[in-house]
Amino acid sequence: MKVLAINGSPRMKASSTYHMLTPFLEGIESAGAETDIIHVHRLDLKPCIGCFTCWKKTPGICIHDDAMADAIQKYNPLYVFTMSGTMKTFIDRLVPRMEPWLIPHPDFPHLTFHPERFDKPRKMFLVSPCGFPELEHFDSLVYTFKHIARITRMEYLGEILRPYGDPMSSRALQNLFTDYYELLRQAGVELIRDGGISDDMQEKLRKDLFPVDKKALYQMANEFWTRQMDKFNVPDELRHTVPISGEDSDSTPIVPESSKPGASKLALTNISNEFMMNAMADMYQPNVIPNLHAVVQLHFVPPKDGLETGSPDWYLDINEATCTVHQGQTPFPTLTISTTYELWRDIGLGKIDPVESFTNGDYEVNGVMQLLDKFPQIFAYPKSDVKTILNQSQSSKKSEVIMTKLSFHDIIKGMPTAFNSQVAGDMDAVIQFHGTGEEPGDYYLHIANGKCTFYEGISDSVNLTIHTPSEVWVAISMGEIDGQQAFMQGKYRAEGDFSILMKMTKLFKSL
Repeated sequence: MKVLAINGSPRMKASSTYHMLTPFLEGIESAGAETDIIHVHRLDLKPCIGCFTCWKKTPGICIHDDAMADAIQKYNPLYVFTMSGTMKTFIDRLVPRMEPWLIPHPDFPHLTFHPERFDKPRKMFLVSPCGFPELEHFDSLVYTFKHIARITRMEYLGEILRPYGDPMSSRALQNLFTDYYELLRQAGVELIRDGGISDDMQEKLRKDLFPVDKKALYQMANEFWTRQMDKFNVPDELRHTVPISGEDSDSTPIVPESSKPGASKLALTNISNEFMMNAMADMYQPNVIPNLHAVVQLHFVPPKDGLETGSPDWYLDINEATCTVHQGQTPFPTLTISTTYELWRDIGLGKIDPVESFTNGDYEVNGVMQLLDKFPQIFAYPKSDVKTILNQSQSSKKSEVIMTKLSFHDIIKGMPTAFNSQVAGDMDAVIQFHGTGEEPGDYYLHIANGKCTFYEGISDSVNLTIHTPSEVWVAISMGEIDGQQAFMQGKYRAEGDFSILMKMTKLFKSL
């Protein structure tokens, strides 16, 4: 059997439809069928103009010379449909398949029919996602394709419908849907093996991907569109032209709850910064980048509505197999992310694609960008369902937040993580630190071949020596005092190559 999937989404491979079709077709192939896929948008089809040239002047040949001719005659497949404007154009352009003569329908004599010029697919199956969370929104779509199958004498084998499927279009969130994609593969096998999909499989496929309160989905979506309009400074009178009706949990609040005067806050929005950080630590996958050592700093801009979310500064310390949460600022982050509270919360809930959001400039990132690229894999979505996670109260999630103060030793040892090899260029130098005061100690950094390496003790060959009370250097590294002012005030001193000292703030980005 040959199976042709016709993807009607104009977003093609970036669409939720494509992400559903891919594992479904994998299952179909594993069951022994041949598969192919057409992205209708890529065909760049012109719309049917109703001239009937394909009937009266050049029978079977459309006036438009485009890719549709191959699409009509090349395949004898099982159709996989989803309706969109692009798909409607495709269907309209199937007119050359028919001859113009009017005859009684072979199966329904009381209906009129056109003879079919070409042999056509004999079976049809429908796959479609939907932005709304209710199955009822598919009713007209299903009816349309059942009617098409009935009139065109095709066997309708069923459908796979996915309410609230928009998040599947996000490349960065694919780990959330691993289990669902596996079900789609199994469904593909069933379709070829059994000629349809069992009721048990349909029940599994129709379970909510995000089993949270519907009103919470409304709020997340509406806050997303509010931020999009904010980018373009859309005036309020153009944002809300329809009065809000209904206050029950199933009514759609057009104005986000957080923007309505005196509105009560949903429990979903009252997620603390600490909770989000611990959720990230729980998602950490040490096998993605073996032996990873990194520090990820996050700064949360407080919510505009005054919601109390706790300390704005947190960081994750990744040490190979462990990922621990710390409150405050780290002096030498590998990666620094500055984001609004609402944006990071919605990214965590799968409502917003973090890659697309970063591309749009919704949040700021500095540091090792390769680490950011790996975030969807490093912090994989947990297996437990979203509702369970969201309903955990802050009191029941008493994570052990590490509040230990960084030592002078830790500060110097951490400096290589903030090292900027581009600034160093071909530099070959040793920077010696001689610490006194609360935490005396000797350590040095060797810069060579674009790398910075930490050592304990005293080097035999030194280019720059920094003599400092340990507490002064810790304060400088933490941003509590200005390094240049501290030097001018004699709080620490240096000897050797002062050109290296002048580059310190650029060599180590957090100083």
